[in-house]
Amino acid sequence: MSPQASRGQVVTKPSYASDVEATTKLKAHHRRPQKLCTTERLPALFAWLLLLITSFSYWICILPEITKLLPTFMPILILHCILFVILCGNFVLATFMDPVREEILLILKKTMK
Repeated sequence: MSPQASRGQVVTKPSYASDVEATTKLKAHHRRPQKLCTTERLPALFAWLLLLITSFSYWICILPEITKLLPTFMPILILHCILFVILCGNFVLATFMDPVREEILLILKKTMK
């Protein structure tokens, strides 16, 4: 097996109009598979589980009783739901954004110019 085939690369042929040599391009799925419970993902997984379990237990156990006893406090209950959506949005940003990588890319772009 050739080294290009083992790394998942595709060799493109040059066109007849130019004398450019064949170039190799990596496929889009060249990343290594990662484990689910690594030291980087475990704290985020624990935080997500803690957030979702406590929020859903609040909505299932406590919120119906509050609405029965105090139906006039409906705006507060709606604010609880809005707060949960905002909190989940922040968790998504914290989980999937990598600010260090973005800073490195900005530095590389500045040095390229």
